Amino acid sequence: MFIFYGCSYTYGQGLQYYWLVENTDNEWEDMDKFLSNVIPQEQLPFEAEQYRIQHSYPHLVSKHFGVNYFNTSVNNGGDNSGMYNKLYEGGYVNTTHVDYHIFQFTNPGRNTDDVNSVNNIDDLCYHQIDRLKKIVDKTHGKWLGFSWYDEIGEILKEEFPGNFIPIVYKDKEYVSFEDLHDLEIHYQHPESSDRHFSDYGHSVIANSIIKKVEESPPTKMVKI
Repeated sequence: MFIFYGCSYTYGQGLQYYWLVENTDNEWEDMDKFLSNVIPQEQLPFEAEQYRIQHSYPHLVSKHFGVNYFNTSVNNGGDNSGMYNKLYEGGYVNTTHVDYHIFQFTNPGRNTDDVNSVNNIDDLCYHQIDRLKKIVDKTHGKWLGFSWYDEIGEILKEEFPGNFIPIVYKDKEYVSFEDLHDLEIHYQHPESSDRHFSDYGHSVIANSIIKKVEESPPTKMVKI
């Protein structure tokens, strides 16, 4: 089993638009009226939500390996402290039979308590990674991580190379997806101002994770 953690990118924000364009009278230029700051995404049609789930990178990765998964980003948004809380509080996720915890690190400055607890950005980023590592280590589990921002991505690469997921795009590796604007909905459909992953973007992220997992396969994966 894989457990995924992250923010709106992991939730799959914006993928609902593809279903809306294909199955309603709306066009891509109409999608801004469905932005998350306009309408709660949870109020979109069931079919749109299922499209989002099934085309998000957590689903694509898990389908590739034929394993179950749980996406802790059950609604839009999130921060790095939220990932920690879901692990630390216990009970939110069952860590007994987990092959990998897969973390998508978001903007490190979203939580003011974290920001006020350190002196500089490097310490902040390292702290947000290391506290997750310590909890996963206690469960004797495995974890992998990738980042939206370069600052966390660089630390993952240098300090936690065995856990670091590089973003592989056009045969080049990136420490984060911060500047990979080609992966955004807005790049694919400029009529929309949403800058979350497009369906293509999710496939790029999924393939990057798959490549990393295949380099170090989970020991508890059951083949039938």
